[in-house]
Amino acid sequence: MTKSTLDIFVLERDKAVKSLNVNEFREFYLRWYKRGIYHLPLPQSDRIIEITLRKMMLMIKSASDQEREEAKKWLDERGLSYDKMGRRR
Repeated sequence: MTKSTLDIFVLERDKAVKSLNVNEFREFYLRWYKRGIYHLPLPQSDRIIEITLRKMMLMIKSASDQEREEAKKWLDERGLSYDKMGRRR
């Protein structure tokens, strides 16, 4: 059975998010942006991408409870919100 484009996208996205590596996420994003999946430009600020990665970690199904807690802690230490079920507003 072959994987659908969506399955491949989710696997690659989750890997990039879980890496917490700005450059790895940027490569993932641009690869899919060129395929027409993303329609917004990638933020140029590494800080914005770092924040985005932590917030995405709270939403992806493949993240463990420990990964979610670490993401919340990272955001909390910087006074950032993490709503959408993670709360703290």
